[in-house]
Amino acid sequence: MQQIFEAKLKVTQLITNLPNKTDVEIEIRDTYLAVLHKTIQNLDENRFVVRKQLRYVKEYSNKNKWLNLSKSDVQEINTHLSHLQPTSRHGPYRI
Repeated sequence: MQQIFEAKLKVTQLITNLPNKTDVEIEIRDTYLAVLHKTIQNLDENRFVVRKQLRYVKEYSNKNKWLNLSKSDVQEINTHLSHLQPTSRHGPYRI
């Protein structure tokens, strides 16, 4: 799951950095960003592993934070959030 999360994040950044984006590329980027945001937003804050990263969970639960991610934001997400698993088997990774 962590590799899928990080791959989707990387795709969003590659598309963001394209000089001429197609409508399909923009749609893919926006869909992936929505899925990644929802994954973080839906984490169970009562779980020990989530509480250890609660500062980042709270920060990246804000949808506006995902609209313009910097390189340091991406690094924080990969370091502190990408390893956190959703509690449901049918979580937001199903897109």
